[in-house]
Amino acid sequence: MSAAPAFVSVARRADLPALRLLAADLAVHHPGARLQALLLPGLGPRPRSDEPFDVVTASDAGLRELGRLLAEAPPAALEALVRPLALLRVLDTGAPMAVLLAADSQLLAPLTELTDELEQADAVVVPRLLGVLPDDGRRPDAEDLLDHGELDEGLVGVRDTPRARGLLDWWIDRARDGAR
Repeated sequence: MSAAPAFVSVARRADLPALRLLAADLAVHHPGARLQALLLPGLGPRPRSDEPFDVVTASDAGLRELGRLLAEAPPAALEALVRPLALLRVLDTGAPMAVLLAADSQLLAPLTELTDELEQADAVVVPRLLGVLPDDGRRPDAEDLLDHGELDEGLVGVRDTPRARGLLDWWIDRARDGAR
């Protein structure tokens, strides 16, 4: 792979322990990579000065609209909006590609397959399911899949191309509508 991705996560203060574990996993599987954690406003412990990741606040990221949405939008809708905004912000800082990881992700191996795909594709998304759910009366079932979506929004990669930026703009518009 020629270009190293920037890794970003969107989290709440309560997710700081999970972010520390994710940063440690990245250090093992992607040496030299540093996680950027976009912290949503809210209650909880403050980040330490020696966090193993870079803390970016919503105001640092220029996400002024979050203040208004905090009062209006449910937390899940707010997080759904900030994910594509975080990816776009990372691309705007000059990264050739960005990978969004959910704060509670655990990396057991390098994300080589995903990053290799990003060398050729504008974006890489991950389905929650390959194949068909069995009709066995157990969970997860089709309703669970509909509730959570067919694609995992907690693992998305984008390359800095006009098409990927168009996808992010579309995702942001959809998420803004959902947050309203």
